Amino acid sequence: MNNIKPEIQNIISLKKPIYVDRGTPSSNTPEAISRAGIQAINAKKTYYTDIRGTKSLRQIISDSLHNKLGIKYNPEQEIIVTPGAGPGIFILIMALSSLGDSILIPDPCWPGYKSMINALNRKAILYPMLFKTNKNSIDKWNQKLQSLITPKTRLIILNFPHNPTGINLNKQWLLSFADLLEKYPNLIILSDETYHEIIFDNGKYISPVILPELKSRSVLIHTLSKSYAMTGWRIGYVAAPLHLACQIYKTHIAANCHASSISQETAAYALEHGSEIIKKFQQHYQFNRDYLISELNAFKKIKCLSPKGTFYAFPDISEFGVSSNEFVESLAESEKIFVYSGSIYGSMGENHIRINFAVKFNILKELIHRLKRYIG
Repeated sequence: MNNIKPEIQNIISLKKPIYVDRGTPSSNTPEAISRAGIQAINAKKTYYTDIRGTKSLRQIISDSLHNKLGIKYNPEQEIIVTPGAGPGIFILIMALSSLGDSILIPDPCWPGYKSMINALNRKAILYPMLFKTNKNSIDKWNQKLQSLITPKTRLIILNFPHNPTGINLNKQWLLSFADLLEKYPNLIILSDETYHEIIFDNGKYISPVILPELKSRSVLIHTLSKSYAMTGWRIGYVAAPLHLACQIYKTHIAANCHASSISQETAAYALEHGSEIIKKFQQHYQFNRDYLISELNAFKKIKCLSPKGTFYAFPDISEFGVSSNEFVESLAESEKIFVYSGSIYGSMGENHIRINFAVKFNILKELIHRLKRYIG
Protein backbone atom coordinates (compact mmCIF):
# COMPACT_ATOMS: atom_id res chain seq x y z
CA MET A 1 0.00 0.00 0.00
CA ASN A 2 1.30 3.45 -0.92
CA ASN A 3 1.47 5.62 2.23
CA ILE A 4 3.34 8.51 0.59
CA LYS A 5 1.49 11.81 0.94
CA PRO A 6 0.37 13.49 -2.32
CA GLU A 7 2.62 16.52 -1.80
CA ILE A 8 5.64 14.23 -1.35
CA GLN A 9 4.65 12.25 -4.45
CA ASN A 10 4.68 15.51 -6.39
CA ILE A 11 8.22 16.22 -5.25
CA ILE A 12 9.31 12.72 -6.23
CA SER A 13 7.73 13.04 -9.68
CA LEU A 14 9.52 16.33 -10.21
CA LYS A 15 12.87 14.63 -9.73
CA LYS A 16 12.51 13.14 -13.20
CA PRO A 17 12.78 15.85 -15.85
CA ILE A 18 10.57 15.84 -18.94
CA TYR A 19 12.60 16.55 -22.06
CA VAL A 20 10.42 17.60 -24.98
CA ASP A 21 12.85 20.11 -26.41
CA ARG A 22 15.35 18.49 -28.78
CA GLY A 23 14.25 17.58 -32.30
CA THR A 24 14.71 13.85 -32.04
CA PRO A 25 12.24 10.97 -31.72
CA SER A 26 12.44 9.26 -28.35
CA SER A 27 12.17 5.86 -30.06
CA ASN A 28 15.26 3.81 -30.75
CA THR A 29 16.09 3.07 -34.37
CA PRO A 30 13.83 0.12 -35.29
CA GLU A 31 15.59 -3.18 -34.77
CA ALA A 32 15.26 -4.33 -38.38
CA ILE A 33 17.02 -1.18 -39.60
CA SER A 34 19.77 -1.45 -36.97
CA ARG A 35 20.27 -5.08 -37.93
CA ALA A 36 21.02 -3.99 -41.50
CA GLY A 37 23.85 -1.86 -40.12
CA ILE A 38 25.21 -4.75 -38.07
CA GLN A 39 25.09 -7.01 -41.12
CA ALA A 40 27.03 -4.39 -43.10
CA ILE A 41 29.74 -4.38 -40.43
CA ASN A 42 29.90 -8.18 -40.38
CA ALA A 43 30.13 -8.17 -44.18
CA LYS A 44 33.20 -5.90 -43.87
CA LYS A 45 31.53 -3.01 -45.73
CA THR A 46 33.78 -0.61 -43.88
CA TYR A 47 35.78 0.90 -46.73
CA TYR A 48 35.53 4.16 -48.64
CA THR A 49 32.54 4.38 -50.96
CA ASP A 50 31.92 6.41 -54.09
CA ILE A 51 32.00 10.07 -53.07
CA ARG A 52 28.44 10.53 -54.31
CA GLY A 53 27.34 7.53 -52.22
CA THR A 54 27.05 3.86 -53.09
CA LYS A 55 25.53 3.18 -56.48
CA SER A 56 22.88 0.91 -54.98
CA LEU A 57 21.74 3.54 -52.45
CA ARG A 58 21.55 6.27 -55.08
CA GLN A 59 19.40 4.01 -57.25
CA ILE A 60 17.10 3.30 -54.30
CA ILE A 61 16.83 7.04 -53.59
CA SER A 62 16.05 7.74 -57.24
CA ASP A 63 13.32 5.08 -57.24
CA SER A 64 11.91 6.40 -53.96
CA LEU A 65 11.64 9.97 -55.27
CA HIS A 66 10.02 8.73 -58.45
CA ASN A 67 7.44 6.76 -56.47
CA LYS A 68 6.64 9.70 -54.18
CA LEU A 69 6.76 12.60 -56.61
CA GLY A 70 6.66 11.13 -60.10
CA ILE A 71 9.99 12.86 -60.75
CA LYS A 72 13.08 11.12 -62.10
CA TYR A 73 16.58 11.97 -60.92
CA ASN A 74 19.58 10.37 -62.57
CA PRO A 75 21.25 8.35 -59.78
CA GLU A 76 24.63 8.64 -61.49
CA GLN A 77 24.93 12.43 -61.35
CA GLU A 78 21.88 14.09 -59.80
CA ILE A 79 21.87 12.48 -56.34
CA ILE A 80 24.53 12.99 -53.66
CA VAL A 81 24.43 11.15 -50.33
CA THR A 82 25.43 13.34 -47.37
CA PRO A 83 26.13 12.85 -43.65
CA GLY A 84 22.66 14.13 -42.73
CA ALA A 85 20.57 17.10 -43.85
CA GLY A 86 22.69 19.71 -42.04
CA PRO A 87 25.91 19.05 -43.99
CA GLY A 88 23.78 18.87 -47.14
CA ILE A 89 22.37 22.34 -46.53
CA PHE A 90 25.83 23.67 -45.71
CA ILE A 91 27.40 22.49 -48.97
CA LEU A 92 24.42 23.78 -50.95
CA ILE A 93 24.82 27.27 -49.53
CA MET A 94 28.57 27.12 -50.14
CA ALA A 95 28.23 25.79 -53.69
CA LEU A 96 25.33 27.85 -54.98
CA SER A 97 26.03 31.30 -53.52
CA SER A 98 28.99 33.65 -53.17
CA LEU A 99 30.42 35.88 -50.46
CA GLY A 100 28.00 38.69 -49.67
CA ASP A 101 25.00 37.09 -51.39
CA SER A 102 21.62 37.23 -49.66
CA ILE A 103 19.68 34.09 -48.78
CA LEU A 104 15.99 34.19 -47.91
CA ILE A 105 14.97 32.05 -44.94
CA PRO A 106 11.58 31.69 -43.22
CA ASP A 107 10.72 33.37 -39.94
CA PRO A 108 10.39 31.38 -37.73
CA CYS A 109 12.82 28.65 -38.81
CA TRP A 110 15.41 26.11 -37.71
CA PRO A 111 18.30 28.20 -36.27
CA GLY A 112 20.88 26.20 -38.22
CA TYR A 113 20.08 28.04 -41.44
CA LYS A 114 21.18 31.38 -40.08
CA SER A 115 24.26 29.92 -38.38
CA MET A 116 25.46 28.36 -41.63
CA ILE A 117 24.74 31.48 -43.67
CA ASN A 118 26.65 33.66 -41.21
CA ALA A 119 29.55 31.20 -41.04
CA LEU A 120 29.90 31.38 -44.83
CA ASN A 121 29.76 35.20 -44.86
CA ARG A 122 26.43 35.37 -46.63
CA LYS A 123 23.50 37.47 -45.46
CA ALA A 124 20.33 35.90 -44.05
CA ILE A 125 17.12 37.75 -44.94
CA LEU A 126 14.03 36.61 -43.06
CA TYR A 127 10.68 36.33 -44.81
CA PRO A 128 7.50 35.72 -42.77
CA MET A 129 5.91 32.28 -42.82
CA LEU A 130 2.51 32.16 -44.49
CA PHE A 131 0.00 30.98 -41.88
CA LYS A 132 -3.14 31.42 -44.02
CA THR A 133 -3.52 30.32 -47.64
CA ASN A 134 -6.51 32.32 -48.82
CA LYS A 135 -5.94 34.49 -51.90
CA ASN A 136 -5.69 37.75 -49.96
CA SER A 137 -3.06 36.36 -47.58
CA ILE A 138 -1.06 34.86 -50.45
CA ASP A 139 -1.11 38.16 -52.37
CA LYS A 140 0.14 40.08 -49.33
CA TRP A 141 2.84 37.48 -48.73
CA ASN A 142 4.00 37.72 -52.36
CA GLN A 143 4.27 41.49 -52.05
CA LYS A 144 6.34 41.14 -48.89
CA LEU A 145 8.65 38.58 -50.47
CA GLN A 146 9.17 40.76 -53.54
CA SER A 147 10.19 43.65 -51.32
CA LEU A 148 12.99 41.50 -49.88
CA ILE A 149 14.47 40.30 -53.19
CA THR A 150 17.45 42.27 -54.51
CA PRO A 151 20.06 41.64 -57.23
CA LYS A 152 22.18 40.02 -54.49
CA THR A 153 19.48 37.47 -53.56
CA ARG A 154 20.73 34.09 -54.71
CA LEU A 155 18.80 31.45 -52.74
CA ILE A 156 15.50 30.95 -50.96
CA ILE A 157 15.08 28.18 -48.41
CA LEU A 158 11.69 26.50 -48.17
CA ASN A 159 10.92 24.08 -45.35
CA PHE A 160 7.77 21.97 -45.49
CA PRO A 161 6.45 20.45 -43.35
CA HIS A 162 7.77 23.37 -41.37
CA ASN A 163 9.89 23.31 -38.24
CA PRO A 164 8.74 24.67 -35.78
CA THR A 165 5.10 25.41 -36.76
CA GLY A 166 4.13 22.16 -38.50
CA ILE A 167 2.63 24.02 -41.48
CA ASN A 168 2.58 21.95 -44.68
CA LEU A 169 2.97 23.16 -48.25
CA ASN A 170 -0.24 24.13 -50.01
CA LYS A 171 -0.47 23.69 -53.80
CA GLN A 172 -2.43 26.94 -54.20
CA TRP A 173 0.45 28.81 -52.58
CA LEU A 174 3.02 26.85 -54.61
CA LEU A 175 1.40 27.86 -57.91
CA SER A 176 1.37 31.50 -56.83
CA PHE A 177 5.00 31.22 -55.73
CA ALA A 178 5.97 29.79 -59.12
CA ASP A 179 4.31 32.74 -60.87
CA LEU A 180 6.23 35.15 -58.66
CA LEU A 181 9.59 33.49 -59.36
CA GLU A 182 9.18 33.98 -63.11
CA LYS A 183 10.42 37.52 -62.45
CA TYR A 184 13.60 36.18 -60.82
CA PRO A 185 15.07 33.50 -63.10
CA ASN A 186 18.38 33.28 -61.20
CA LEU A 187 16.85 32.58 -57.78
CA ILE A 188 17.50 28.98 -56.65
CA ILE A 189 15.20 27.08 -54.27
CA LEU A 190 16.63 24.95 -51.46
CA SER A 191 13.72 22.76 -50.38
CA ASP A 192 14.41 21.30 -46.94
CA GLU A 193 12.02 18.35 -46.76
CA THR A 194 13.34 16.78 -43.58
CA TYR A 195 9.81 15.96 -42.34
CA HIS A 196 8.21 14.98 -45.65
CA GLU A 197 7.29 11.52 -44.35
CA ILE A 198 5.62 12.87 -41.20
CA ILE A 199 2.35 14.33 -42.50
CA PHE A 200 -1.01 13.99 -40.75
CA ASP A 201 -4.72 13.85 -41.60
CA ASN A 202 -4.09 12.06 -44.91
CA GLY A 203 -2.28 15.15 -46.14
CA LYS A 204 -0.05 15.01 -49.20
CA TYR A 205 3.67 15.43 -49.60
CA ILE A 206 4.01 18.38 -51.97
CA SER A 207 7.39 19.56 -53.23
CA PRO A 208 8.27 22.49 -55.50
CA VAL A 209 9.77 20.01 -57.98
CA ILE A 210 6.31 18.78 -58.98
CA LEU A 211 6.07 21.95 -61.09
CA PRO A 212 8.40 21.70 -64.13
CA GLU A 213 9.18 25.42 -64.01
CA LEU A 214 10.49 25.01 -60.45
CA LYS A 215 12.24 21.64 -60.77
CA SER A 216 14.99 23.13 -62.93
CA ARG A 217 15.90 25.58 -60.16
CA SER A 218 15.22 23.45 -57.06
CA VAL A 219 17.44 21.31 -54.86
CA LEU A 220 15.84 18.78 -52.50
CA ILE A 221 17.33 18.09 -49.07
CA HIS A 222 16.23 14.87 -47.35
CA THR A 223 17.33 12.96 -44.28
CA LEU A 224 16.41 9.67 -42.63
CA SER A 225 16.97 11.10 -39.15
CA LYS A 226 13.40 12.01 -38.22
CA SER A 227 11.27 9.59 -40.25
CA TYR A 228 13.16 6.44 -39.25
CA ALA A 229 14.47 7.53 -35.81
CA MET A 230 18.02 7.50 -37.20
CA THR A 231 19.35 10.82 -35.89
CA GLY A 232 22.68 9.35 -34.77
CA TRP A 233 23.35 7.55 -38.05
CA ARG A 234 23.93 10.88 -39.82
CA ILE A 235 22.60 10.06 -43.27
CA GLY A 236 20.73 12.13 -45.83
CA TYR A 237 20.93 13.19 -49.45
CA VAL A 238 20.41 15.99 -51.93
CA ALA A 239 18.79 15.72 -55.35
CA ALA A 240 19.26 18.39 -57.99
CA PRO A 241 19.11 18.96 -61.75
CA LEU A 242 22.43 18.25 -63.44
CA HIS A 243 23.64 21.85 -63.85
CA LEU A 244 23.26 22.43 -60.09
CA ALA A 245 24.36 18.93 -59.03
CA CYS A 246 27.73 19.45 -60.75
CA GLN A 247 28.40 22.57 -58.67
CA ILE A 248 27.26 20.85 -55.47
CA TYR A 249 29.46 17.82 -56.13
CA LYS A 250 32.64 19.92 -56.28
CA THR A 251 31.91 21.34 -52.83
CA HIS A 252 30.80 17.98 -51.45
CA ILE A 253 34.17 16.44 -52.37
CA ALA A 254 36.00 19.07 -50.34
CA ALA A 255 33.62 19.32 -47.38
CA ASN A 256 32.21 15.83 -46.80
CA CYS A 257 34.12 13.26 -48.90
CA HIS A 258 31.27 10.76 -48.35
CA ALA A 259 28.80 9.54 -45.75
CA SER A 260 29.56 6.54 -43.52
CA SER A 261 29.56 3.28 -45.47
CA ILE A 262 27.63 1.55 -42.67
CA SER A 263 25.01 4.29 -42.53
CA GLN A 264 24.58 4.08 -46.29
CA GLU A 265 23.88 0.35 -46.14
CA THR A 266 21.42 0.94 -43.31
CA ALA A 267 19.69 3.74 -45.21
CA ALA A 268 19.29 1.51 -48.26
CA TYR A 269 17.45 -1.06 -46.15
CA ALA A 270 15.26 1.60 -44.49
CA LEU A 271 14.20 3.16 -47.80
CA GLU A 272 13.45 -0.21 -49.39
CA HIS A 273 11.74 -1.94 -46.47
CA GLY A 274 10.65 0.79 -44.06
CA SER A 275 7.17 1.72 -45.29
CA GLU A 276 5.40 -0.09 -42.43
CA ILE A 277 7.79 1.47 -39.93
CA ILE A 278 6.90 4.92 -41.26
CA LYS A 279 3.17 4.17 -40.93
CA LYS A 280 3.55 3.09 -37.30
CA PHE A 281 5.53 6.19 -36.41
CA GLN A 282 2.98 8.41 -38.17
CA GLN A 283 0.08 6.80 -36.31
CA HIS A 284 1.85 7.23 -32.99
CA TYR A 285 2.74 10.86 -33.68
CA GLN A 286 -0.75 11.73 -34.87
CA PHE A 287 -2.31 10.14 -31.78
CA ASN A 288 0.08 12.15 -29.59
CA ARG A 289 -0.60 15.32 -31.58
CA ASP A 290 -4.36 15.02 -31.22
CA TYR A 291 -4.11 14.55 -27.47
CA LEU A 292 -1.55 17.30 -26.92
CA ILE A 293 -3.25 19.96 -29.04
CA SER A 294 -6.62 19.27 -27.41
CA GLU A 295 -5.15 19.54 -23.93
CA LEU A 296 -3.11 22.66 -24.72
CA ASN A 297 -6.11 24.48 -26.15
CA ALA A 298 -8.09 23.64 -23.02
CA PHE A 299 -5.90 26.14 -21.15
CA LYS A 300 -7.41 29.62 -21.31
CA LYS A 301 -4.02 31.28 -21.75
CA ILE A 302 -2.68 28.96 -24.47
CA LYS A 303 -3.56 28.84 -28.17
CA CYS A 304 -2.10 26.20 -30.44
CA LEU A 305 -2.68 25.47 -34.11
CA SER A 306 -2.76 21.79 -35.00
CA PRO A 307 0.42 20.95 -36.95
CA LYS A 308 -0.11 19.29 -40.33
CA GLY A 309 3.30 17.66 -40.23
CA THR A 310 6.53 17.25 -38.19
CA PHE A 311 6.28 16.18 -34.55
CA TYR A 312 6.23 19.65 -33.00
CA ALA A 313 3.56 21.78 -31.37
CA PHE A 314 4.20 25.52 -31.34
CA PRO A 315 1.76 26.99 -28.80
CA ASP A 316 1.25 30.72 -28.32
CA ILE A 317 1.92 31.65 -24.68
CA SER A 318 1.65 35.44 -25.07
CA GLU A 319 -1.26 35.63 -22.58
CA PHE A 320 1.16 34.92 -19.74
CA GLY A 321 2.71 38.35 -20.20
CA VAL A 322 6.33 37.18 -20.14
CA SER A 323 8.91 36.52 -22.84
CA SER A 324 9.36 33.06 -24.29
CA ASN A 325 12.73 32.74 -22.56
CA GLU A 326 11.26 33.71 -19.20
CA PHE A 327 8.41 31.24 -19.61
CA VAL A 328 10.80 28.41 -20.55
CA GLU A 329 13.13 29.12 -17.62
CA SER A 330 10.26 29.31 -15.15
CA LEU A 331 8.71 26.09 -16.46
CA ALA A 332 12.02 24.25 -16.14
CA GLU A 333 12.65 25.56 -12.64
CA SER A 334 9.13 24.93 -11.33
CA GLU A 335 8.17 21.69 -13.06
CA LYS A 336 11.35 20.35 -14.67
CA ILE A 337 9.71 20.50 -18.09
CA PHE A 338 12.24 21.33 -20.77
CA VAL A 339 10.98 22.91 -23.99
CA TYR A 340 12.57 25.27 -26.50
CA SER A 341 11.86 28.98 -26.49
CA GLY A 342 10.18 30.15 -29.68
CA SER A 343 12.53 33.13 -29.83
CA ILE A 344 15.45 30.95 -30.97
CA TYR A 345 13.56 30.38 -34.24
CA GLY A 346 13.32 34.07 -35.12
CA SER A 347 11.35 37.18 -34.22
CA MET A 348 8.05 35.57 -35.23
CA GLY A 349 8.77 32.75 -32.80
CA GLU A 350 8.61 35.06 -29.80
CA ASN A 351 5.60 34.40 -27.54
CA HIS A 352 5.75 30.71 -28.45
CA ILE A 353 7.39 27.55 -27.19
CA ARG A 354 8.18 24.38 -29.13
CA ILE A 355 7.14 20.98 -27.78
CA ASN A 356 8.37 17.72 -29.30
CA PHE A 357 5.56 15.15 -29.13
CA ALA A 358 7.57 12.26 -30.62
CA VAL A 359 7.70 10.73 -27.15
CA LYS A 360 5.88 8.00 -25.25
CA PHE A 361 2.26 8.86 -24.56
CA ASN A 362 2.69 8.66 -20.79
CA ILE A 363 5.30 11.43 -21.05
CA LEU A 364 2.72 13.72 -22.65
CA LYS A 365 0.17 12.86 -19.96
CA GLU A 366 2.68 13.76 -17.27
CA LEU A 367 3.56 16.93 -19.18
CA ILE A 368 -0.09 18.05 -19.15
CA HIS A 369 -0.41 17.10 -15.49
CA ARG A 370 2.52 19.32 -14.58
CA LEU A 371 1.31 22.15 -16.83
CA LYS A 372 -2.03 22.13 -15.03
CA ARG A 373 -0.22 22.42 -11.74
CA TYR A 374 2.05 25.17 -13.09
CA ILE A 375 -0.69 27.27 -14.70
CA GLY A 376 -3.21 26.65 -11.94
